[in-house]
Order: sequence, then C-alpha cells, then structure tokens
Amino acid sequence: MRRVNIRAAVLLVLVLAAGSGIYWILNRPQDRLWVVIPPVNSRGMISALMELDSGVERLVTIAPDGAVRRTGGGGETEDKEFVWHQPKGERVIFISNRASDGSFQLFDWLPDRDNDPYQLTPNGADRRNPWFSPGGERLLIVSQGQVFGVAYPKGDFHRVFPPSNDPNPLAGAEGEVTHSHDGEQEHDIIARLWNELASALEGDAFEQGFLDRSGRYFVGIYATARGSALVVQYLPADPSAVVGPAAPWAGERVDVAMHPTEPVAVVAIRNFRYPIRAAIPEDMIRPDGTIERPFVNAVIVLHLDKFFSGEGVRAAVPIFLTFEAEEAVVSPAISPDGSEVALVQMESVDGEWNPDRSRLLVAPLKEGGIVEAREVASGRVREPCWSPDGQTLAFVRDGDIWTVNRDGTGEKNLTQGKGSFRSPRFSPRG
Repeated sequence: MRRVNIRAAVLLVLVLAAGSGIYWILNRPQDRLWVVIPPVNSRGMISALMELDSGVERLVTIAPDGAVRRTGGGGETEDKEFVWHQPKGERVIFISNRASDGSFQLFDWLPDRDNDPYQLTPNGADRRNPWFSPGGERLLIVSQGQVFGVAYPKGDFHRVFPPSNDPNPLAGAEGEVTHSHDGEQEHDIIARLWNELASALEGDAFEQGFLDRSGRYFVGIYATARGSALVVQYLPADPSAVVGPAAPWAGERVDVAMHPTEPVAVVAIRNFRYPIRAAIPEDMIRPDGTIERPFVNAVIVLHLDKFFSGEGVRAAVPIFLTFEAEEAVVSPAISPDGSEVALVQMESVDGEWNPDRSRLLVAPLKEGGIVEAREVASGRVREPCWSPDGQTLAFVRDGDIWTVNRDGTGEKNLTQGKGSFRSPRFSPRG
C-alpha cells in the first residue's frame, strides 16, 4: 500500500511539473530565451577580433590575466563587428557567417564559457555593424544599406532610418519591410526628404547608425562615391515638428562616438569634403576652379538638440581643427562620465600616414580641448576604448592589446604576442 502511495505521489508531481511547463511555454515572455543560463561573469574582460592563420577573424575574449578564449567554428567561419550587451555585459552580440546559408547574421555568445553562439536573426540578407545604446535600450544594425532596430533577444526588426511609415513594420527573412499607407504621415515626410538628400549626396548605403540616449536623434555614417557623410535626423513623435535630415560634413573618413547620457555626438572628420557638390558656397570656389575648405581635419562635438533648434554653428564645438593635411585625429571614444574623449593623433609623412608617429591622447570634451590633451601612449597605437569605471584605456599596438591608466601610467601588454588583434572593447560589467 505504501509503495502505491509513493507511486501516486511521484505521478502527481510529474503531472504538476508537466502542467507548469506547458503553461510556461504557452505564456512565457516572448523576448525570453528558452534556455535558462547560469549567470555570466565578464568582469574585467575585453572582447576583440583575432586574425587566424587562415586569414579570417574570430571573436575572442581576453581575461584580465591575458588568457584568450575564442569562439569555435571551422576555418571558413568568419566573425566581424561585435558589441557587448549593455549594461551588464552578459553577452557579446556579433556578426558572423555561421548561418546555414553562409550569410552574415547576428549571433549571441556567452563570453565566459565554452558554448556555441546562438543565431538571433534569420537567414537571408547580410547584417552589419551592431551597436547598443549606452543603456541597452536599443540594438541597431545595418542591413541592405538601411538602419534597423532589433528587439533583443527576439530578433524582431523595425526600420529606424530611413523611417517606415508603419510604427511596427514587419521584417521578413530577407530583411524587407512591409508598410501600411494611410496618407502621408511624419515617417513619409522624413523618408521623402531623405530620398531627396540621398540623391544629392550621391550616396550608396548606410555603414552604421546610432541613436542618442533618448532615442530622439539619429546619427548615421553614409557611404557615398566620395567617402563618408555624416547624416543626422530628429525623429519626432509630433508630426508638426517634422524637420528634414541634414548632412553637415563629409570626409575620406568619418568616425562617430555617442555621449553616454546627453544628445551629443563626437565626430572625427579626416580630409573634409563638401557633402553635396552642387551646394558648395560660391565664395569657397577659387577663380581657378579649386575648392577652398573650412578645414581639412577636425574633431567636433555636435550638440544635436541645439542643431535641430536652429542654432547652426553654435551647435558644433571643435575639439581639434587643422587647415593642414599633415595631422589628423581619429577614433574618438568618450569616457563613461562624459567629461573626456580618447583620440588617436596621426601624422603624415610625404603624403602617407606614418603609423610609427601615432599618439593616444585624452582631451577634455570642450572647445579647443586638444590644447589640454595629455599623451597616454605612443607608437603604433589605434582603436582606444574605456573601462566601465573610466580609469583604464585599452588599445591596439603592433597587433597586441594593451592597457594603460587614464593618467598614462601602468602600461601593460595583455596579449604578449598571442595573436594579431583589433577592435578591443571592455565588458560594461565593472
């Protein structure tokens, strides 16, 4: 009799567990992964791309002691751009051709253990350049030359720019977006104005997209026949507040860093070009037909709220400005407290950028800040990033990942010849 009671109790437990499981499956939050994963500890980690002997790059993490852990995959598996999930650093989101059709899709990887990456976006059109807003509210990618927001971790798409006139468009496996048309809404007006600007820019596709912390201001890097153009747009909720997109600057190279809390973008421009040839001011065209430029290379703090409220040049504050081609400053990275910006200063020798003459600088985020900049590293330095507490910088020198204190002391080679690395990024987990 006791054995029967035990069996009945076990059966009852199994039935209740099965019922609970079915209920959870039917009612689970749609943005939650199926598998419950133990907590991830990425404290002090740096992610980067490492070049393999086959010539492709593989996503890796580097522990504070220099140990390197890399994602698996065969020799043809190629990883590209990546971003840490914000703000806890529990995942690294990256682009890879691991999809079954060989397309480049978004993948999700646990950086502190051996595991297979999880595919987030469906096979089809290639995805590029993932970017998380500082607070983790928004994940942006580029697909088919347009900028999309992706609901993490579900993978649902909505088009950010050019905007869709449907606030909740659907994206199919190839990344196409379906729309509803009920007369011209603010999204239609912005899209129409954008098409006119894109034609004038002689552009091709967006390379990367950003939003400020509020989600009201879009900043994009747009590829054109003559280099890259900066595109900015106010995304209003009120149709009466619609203003058209603007392309204030273009150059051979344009880098963007978004402020962690304010509607501010730091823009580095190398070899300035007028964004629209037909709109070059007449007084900047010399008698011999050559073009006079307002500057050659610059780093500018762009206050987006002031720009779209009509303040014009007062919205743009130069940290660095030069009328000569022998010096440029690139790769801005804003400190977590928003007070300083790390920059790589480059020098040109006989018309060629000399990597041996690079310097890693930290400057205050204000007009003329380059004058007060301090040098924290030199040599073949590139690609700086900040630790979450703002006390340390990581950068690349001669293929290794190095770290240095904010004041320039304590320089350390983390990887010590273990490979050729690029694009270091600290985990946001402090």
